[in-house]
Amino acid sequence: MSISTPSRPGPLRHWHPVLLATDLGKAPIGVKVHGKPMVLFRARDGVAALDDRCVHRGARLSTGCVEDGCVVCPYHLWRFDGDGRGESPVNPRMRPFTTAYDAAEHSGLVWVRARGGSSPLPEIDGDGMHFIGYYTGVIQAPFPIVVDNFTEIEHSPTNHFVFAFDAEGIKAVEPRVEMLADGLRVVYTGPQRPVPWWTFSWLLGIRSGLRNIIDFRVRFAPIHWVYDFAWENIRTGQRRPQRIREFAFITPFDEKTTGVFIKFFTSVDLFASSNPARGLFRRVFLSRVGGEFRLDKDICENVAGMDPRTSLEGFQLGKFDHVLRSARNLITHVYEGAELQASARLE
Repeated sequence: MSISTPSRPGPLRHWHPVLLATDLGKAPIGVKVHGKPMVLFRARDGVAALDDRCVHRGARLSTGCVEDGCVVCPYHLWRFDGDGRGESPVNPRMRPFTTAYDAAEHSGLVWVRARGGSSPLPEIDGDGMHFIGYYTGVIQAPFPIVVDNFTEIEHSPTNHFVFAFDAEGIKAVEPRVEMLADGLRVVYTGPQRPVPWWTFSWLLGIRSGLRNIIDFRVRFAPIHWVYDFAWENIRTGQRRPQRIREFAFITPFDEKTTGVFIKFFTSVDLFASSNPARGLFRRVFLSRVGGEFRLDKDICENVAGMDPRTSLEGFQLGKFDHVLRSARNLITHVYEGAELQASARLE
């Protein structure tokens, strides 16, 4: 007997984060990736993922329980292990099976992909900096719209009050874009916007009068961003020691819903594990991040509500938008299809 796996994994050949590892306890949890319902549970050998539909009579396995490393259907108590091998309590000769997926616990998140997928788990390296925390959320918009939002910076005067530029400063920003084999590198440099006192950005050494440098890579196997934020003295060009690194991953739950998983690091010693006040500073930082995420969420849902199409055709694009065409091309060729091989610099 062979275990059933998807015949054409497509984007599912890449790893996708689906929830924080701490959220997966003793009970199974149901999730979706590209509209495909899956049940996650802790099997004998670690986390496991199966189709969230019992092959007997169609009940959701995620509404059942976990016993001895197997997920148990709430309808007729059929049970399945982490490889999809099943047992029927009243039909002992039967050998039922269901579709199993690769599942892994990595860097505080639970990840899934199709069995035999080609994409490795991404490296999530804080470069010696202090871990701040995670922020997760859900946006009711197709994932290409979310990709657009995370890739361009022109919306920062309205949606970002700390790590960005104001309406006047952004006029001086010229994006530098480099095409990579499996993604893009984009650098935005401009004057740091004045930061309101209530953002508590002084904890990070951020203030007006500095030059803000946002250097990030967006990659499409899987889709994620690595943002490096740094600041320097505008007059002398001297780089300040405060840095922030952000890893942002998105998972298309279905055609209209996108999950966002973000992990933060910083060089600021207030966030060192030895600092007894670290917990307070983490809560302040993540609260501020949550406020800015909600602004991004609102505008993405605004766009999706007005025009749910994911094509850029027909839009009049400016200097910050040309990178979006390259991102859409990479979604098609790297994330959904054959990987690009050549590297080239965009003008």
